[in-house]
Order: sequence, then C-alpha cells, then structure tokens
Amino acid sequence: MNLLNIKNFISIYILSLFINGILSFEDSRKNILELHHKFNAEELLGHRNSKLEITKEGFIRYKREKSDKSVEYYSFRLDKFKDVDFLGSENACLLVFKCEDSSIIFQTYGAKGGDIDEMEKEMKIPMKNIPMDQMMDLRTNLMNLKQMFVNTYK
Repeated sequence: MNLLNIKNFISIYILSLFINGILSFEDSRKNILELHHKFNAEELLGHRNSKLEITKEGFIRYKREKSDKSVEYYSFRLDKFKDVDFLGSENACLLVFKCEDSSIIFQTYGAKGGDIDEMEKEMKIPMKNIPMDQMMDLRTNLMNLKQMFVNTYK
C-alpha cells in the first residue's frame, strides 16, 4: 500500500471517528502513549531512557537521555502539528512528527559539543516491530488529538 492510499484511508477513518464521537482526547492520548511505550526503539540505539508526554494543555514533549548522559528535549503545541509520517518498515522506522516551521523547541543538555537551543520543524522517534495497522492507529489518534485541541482552544 503506498503512502497516498494510506493517508486517504486514514483521513476517511478519522472523519468517521469524529462523526461517531468514538474517541475522547484522553482516549487518544492514552492510545498514543501505549503504542509509543510498546514499540519504542530508543534502547536499540544505545539510549538510556526516553519519555513521551502529552498534556491536556496541548503540548507534546519528548525527552531522550543518551548513553553519554546527555539529554535531548523536544516540545511543541498540537495546534502547530501538521502530520506524522513513518520512514522505514514495520521492523524499524522513524516516527516523524511534522509541524509548522520553527514550532518545535529542541534543546540539548550535557552534550560534548555544548548545549543547543533552537527551533525545528520535525521531531523523529525510533520505533520497532510496529505493524501497519498500529502505525495507522497512532496517526489517527494524533490527528484526533490535534482536531479536538484546535476545536476546544481556538
């Protein structure tokens, strides 16, 4: 199945969920966090720890602690979120959050080359052994979160 067909299918699926009112903000948030926990591949890259957080105020935050004890931190608001893509295969892929230009805060602490504080437009999270239907569930829940946040707070 090509990427365009997947996106069309997901868009129709999301629309049906909104019409039926099946998923609440909290349900979508929990589903995303569970899928991330289940399929996270940070340890395969030698990283010590990582944490994905989605707040009720509409922030998505991701913290990664590397083996050298340096820390990478990402943060963005759901209203700046555009889409999510998966680069790779079901066995190993990157979950790529795409946002408006310069809307993701990226910071590093304790890095050998010095600390970084800049704005980005993408955030990448490594995933492993995630079936296609679970990828689609993750994307559906992210788009659902964004839509509910925008409808509630805009």
